[in-house]
Amino acid sequence: MVLFKFVMEASQHSRLTEHLRTAGDIELADIIDPHAHRYTGCNDGARAGPGHIIEVIRENGFRAEAIGYEVASYRMLANIVAAVFAALAGALLAVWIKYTGPATTLSLEIMTDVLLMVVVGGMGTMYGAVIGVSVFILMQNYLQDLMRMAATTQLPVPLLSELLSPDRWLFWLGVLFVASVYFFPSGIVGSLRTWSRKD
Repeated sequence: MVLFKFVMEASQHSRLTEHLRTAGDIELADIIDPHAHRYTGCNDGARAGPGHIIEVIRENGFRAEAIGYEVASYRMLANIVAAVFAALAGALLAVWIKYTGPATTLSLEIMTDVLLMVVVGGMGTMYGAVIGVSVFILMQNYLQDLMRMAATTQLPVPLLSELLSPDRWLFWLGVLFVASVYFFPSGIVGSLRTWSRKD
């Protein structure tokens, strides 16, 4: 009920899509609008009463039980909600690629990609998931093109053009991820939150 209330409020006050519609970009507004409502509803639902209780249980289950919360019930609720979202995501994936099986859902490559997205964006936040996916997809799609452009420029360093070969894009992707974990140990969003608290 709380989640539905927040989704309805978000649909009435969607500033981004309203701005896009007045600017004349109706197709982009039609694409962004439903996703923005879902994101806002999930984010606000996580901040509502049950979301706070689940966060307390995550931090210290024994203490939450000592306060009087029914830890088992809230853990079951969290697992049910997670299972519903996973089932919806799986159904959408099956409709999108018209096939589902272990190769499309349980492969090591997909699991590694998801892990890298979470590590780069930051765990425990909705913003971290969105930023992690965006950074990963941008790097995956455009890093090879950037390296191709860098390799075609004739630089006086003899090994640099070989090192920047587009065939080595996975190596540089790994280097960028190791650097992001080194410089942003709690993900991009977590590091930004830490830096903003210091100021």
